Amino acid sequence: EWAPGGRVLVDVFRRRYPKLRGAYTCWNVSAGAQLTNFGSRLDYFLTDTQLAPAVLRTGIAPAHQGSDHAPVFITFQPGLLHPSVPVVPTPGAPKSGSGRRLTSANGDGCGAKEE
Repeated sequence: EWAPGGRVLVDVFRRRYPKLRGAYTCWNVSAGAQLTNFGSRLDYFLTDTQLAPAVLRTGIAPAHQGSDHAPVFITFQPGLLHPSVPVVPTPGAPKSGSGRRLTSANGDGCGAKEE
């Protein structure tokens, strides 16, 4: 949790997966760091404490060939957004209710390990 100006913000990925290690979103591609999963998690979704419980899913999409960043995604409970706000699907993220799971080539979810 982070509190800029007294307002608490929550890293919803870390709240959902508190023991997950190796879930990175950025790698030095020229050094081949994606192959060994030696990276950094630079991309976050932060919400306030009231909105955090409404997060249904959050994750890192494993398909990102040709880029040094992996896409991150978040899904909120239906009906939270104003009807005039368009819902835009995130490329690479599974569709809600599709039954697909995010897995990496080694099957452990974004190359990360649960401790």
